[in-house]
Amino acid sequence: CVVRAIAAGTGENWEETARKLTEHMIETGYMLNTPELYGDYLKKIGWIKQKQPIYPDKKKMKVKDFVKQFNGRAIIHVGKTHVSYVDDGKLWDIWNCEDEIIGVYWTPKEV
Repeated sequence: CVVRAIAAGTGENWEETARKLTEHMIETGYMLNTPELYGDYLKKIGWIKQKQPIYPDKKKMKVKDFVKQFNGRAIIHVGKTHVSYVDDGKLWDIWNCEDEIIGVYWTPKEV
């Protein structure tokens, strides 16, 4: 899911993204699917980490509500171990994670 989400967000093909993430994994020692690796990689390529969105009543937000209100591109941490991509009100994933809780997310520098 990490490679797929980052490839979608950056517009690179899957193979190029996998190669770059693997190289970054070798450089840092973090495993490919860990938040430390992909968070550091996204920072390296100019994406900005954003705080976990919450509802006005301070409860954690579900992915479906984030997708409805967010305008732009974002790579999102979902639940405990998943990563997905959001683009202008659409969730790009191979399974429906709309009812999961969104964690931190990253936006491209141009946002």
